[in-house]
Amino acid sequence: MTSTYRVRLPDVVFENFSGDLVVLNLRTGNYFSFNSAGAGLFNGISQQIPASTLAHLFQARWNMNGTAEPLDLPASQQIVSSYINQLRELGLIEETGLNQEAGGGVISPMLWESSEAALEIPLVTTHSNLQDLLLLDPVHETLPSTESAR
Repeated sequence: MTSTYRVRLPDVVFENFSGDLVVLNLRTGNYFSFNSAGAGLFNGISQQIPASTLAHLFQARWNMNGTAEPLDLPASQQIVSSYINQLRELGLIEETGLNQEAGGGVISPMLWESSEAALEIPLVTTHSNLQDLLLLDPVHETLPSTESAR
């Protein structure tokens, strides 16, 4: 599990809006929302952090909580591998062809918006209606008009 992945630019664009990661696949027109665990791993993939390192980081974040059953490395590797496969199937990422050992390169310690441990499996949700995106985006929130249509 030492493969490295990257976001499929320029077909896939992504932005973090106040802690909410939104990804748009320009080729399919679908957009995607992520829970905290999924957003953190996607951030790591966007930095081309090797999958094995992501599994270690995910395991450490999970085990920070201390209230749940500890997550061992093989289970973490399985979770990260399944998530990566899902992102590949959705056309959001691709393998770089580079296999790197864990710990190679500079890694940003801020993959997750919150430093609090979260006991959640990474999830990505597919949306095909851009109107849903506008409803999720507080920047585009508007008050209903009191004027009648003329």
